[in-house]
Amino acid sequence: MPNFINEKSFQFLAGLAGHTSDRDWFEQHKPEYKKYISDPLHELAAWLGPVMLSLDAGFEVTPRRVISRIYRDTRFSRDKALYKSTMWLTFKRPDKAWRDAPCFFFEIFPDGFRYGMGFYQATSATMHGLRGLIAEEPQEFLRLMARALPIYTVQGEPYKKPPQSALPPAIDAIILRRNFYLQRWRPPAALPFHEVMHSLVPDYETLRGIYTYLMRAKARLAEGMP
Repeated sequence: MPNFINEKSFQFLAGLAGHTSDRDWFEQHKPEYKKYISDPLHELAAWLGPVMLSLDAGFEVTPRRVISRIYRDTRFSRDKALYKSTMWLTFKRPDKAWRDAPCFFFEIFPDGFRYGMGFYQATSATMHGLRGLIAEEPQEFLRLMARALPIYTVQGEPYKKPPQSALPPAIDAIILRRNFYLQRWRPPAALPFHEVMHSLVPDYETLRGIYTYLMRAKARLAEGMP
């Protein structure tokens, strides 16, 4: 089993959270960053690569392309902190419009980690197209969600003023959102992390059907269907 995230990884991010604008602190702790964050995430990305390609052969899986950077781009932000206190992997197709396409993710925070799949930032047109597809085959959507929901929770900002919907209330409760993704949150107590890995792959596998469904919604939009 590769060298994955461990308790030291969370401790490093917790320390960094209090020094996100302190260049001297980061330089002093750079060996720890490499040992407990950068190297383990590279190994995790490489280990998950074949799994992700089995879910979508079009995914980008090169570790340096799927791992976030610790350095923040402050050029267009009011927040001038130099470093991020979270790190993530994102498996997606190499498309300029990736924010509006479903992707798989893994993210580590100072107080835990999460993983799942969904849209990073779906447009209103994409969400409308998804609801249109669901309206045609609601039972299929519910069947796929029934497999995922024992593991994942539905995330995404609800509408302040929901659009009109003819979908069943059980589906409205899931999908009447500005964005849509599924995540599983786990605290550091879920470690040892090598044991978590044994559930990570089958957990991702439960999302295969939903991922395909979301991609169908994207294709439907591309074809000009409502």
